[in-house]
Amino acid sequence: MPAGANGGPYAVTVDGTGRVFANEIQTDTVAMLDPKTEQFQVFKLPSRNVGIRKAIVDAQGRYWYMGSHNGRLGVIE
Repeated sequence: MPAGANGGPYAVTVDGTGRVFANEIQTDTVAMLDPKTEQFQVFKLPSRNVGIRKAIVDAQGRYWYMGSHNGRLGVIE
């Protein structure tokens, strides 16, 4: 994972194209692995101490998450 051993990967989900999303709970980031390119893209969350524990990717490819630490719903488009 991009954040390394201290990233704390959590809440893994896969979209319809096979991209793998994982929250790095300790760094307030979401890492997306594209299996076609074998490259990660990292998204910094807009808030600190989010604590994503559940996430989904909708039919349009948007990553929806609920922050268990901050009580906020968020989306990465």
